[in-house]
Amino acid sequence: ICFSRIFSEPRKNTFELVDTVLKRIRDLVSFYTLLNIISGLVKPQFDYCSLVWDCCSTSLAEKLQKLQNLAARILLSAPYDSSATDLFRRLHWKNLRNQRLFAKAIVMFKILNGETPDYLSNKFIFVMILLLK
Repeated sequence: ICFSRIFSEPRKNTFELVDTVLKRIRDLVSFYTLLNIISGLVKPQFDYCSLVWDCCSTSLAEKLQKLQNLAARILLSAPYDSSATDLFRRLHWKNLRNQRLFAKAIVMFKILNGETPDYLSNKFIFVMILLLK
């Protein structure tokens, strides 16, 4: 699958939303309104099918991460050279890589506990290992 072609248009649209629209309105609306806009319009672009595109190229993952970094900087009115890690800590956000790892862990937990459809749980063979001393 060529993820760069699949995500180029949505990524471009999301970048335009973040870079132009949010920069223009950040001084006109409250922090919480801007946070709701980002949570409702930008974050779903990162979360949708993140388990599928987790195996995307490093360059595409970096481009998407830069978008999330930009959204955090705009939300907090932080300078461009501020640390994204510090911004995420202040916002209680995870970076995109950690979000994808967390989503995978949730799916595996559900598979192990029988909370997924058969077409997912049938992909795994469960082996119980008893360790006797």
